[in-house]
Amino acid sequence: MAGIKTTLQGALVSISTTPVTLPLNAAGFGALTFTPIGSVGNLGDYGAAPNIVSYNTLDTEVTSKAKGVEDAGELSIEVARIFDDPGQIAMRAAAGTKFNYAIKIEYADAPGPEWSNTIMYAAGPISGPQLLGGSTDDFIRESYTVAFTDQRPLFIAPVETP
Repeated sequence: MAGIKTTLQGALVSISTTPVTLPLNAAGFGALTFTPIGSVGNLGDYGAAPNIVSYNTLDTEVTSKAKGVEDAGELSIEVARIFDDPGQIAMRAAAGTKFNYAIKIEYADAPGPEWSNTIMYAAGPISGPQLLGGSTDDFIRESYTVAFTDQRPLFIAPVETP
């Protein structure tokens, strides 16, 4: 079955209940316990990007460039603050430590009722919350940043489930 284009509506964002040691493979991430984060309103752009290194030599007019080490990226997670939401409590607690926590995003993109959704796993230290400004018609919001470290985000493609 061919995949379908879909939106972020229905995506479930979760945080691991304990710190993690990297690297982790799909089985390692899958064995973790996650707590859903409530009232997520926005996910920032994310993805790995290589550093571009350059070197000038005396015998050329053009800089030599190459790919260097990759930066696994960062993900911002914006929430409408709910003081007693278990996932938001876990995010606040994780942000108060120096440890790495895993993040799981399950996209609502199953191509059919007998298929699973795409899952993205990543991990790193969490910072925040940053309190977001606004006006009378804005919810009280917080933003957290997950600084992916030591490995690229891992995507698990949908599979048919009997």
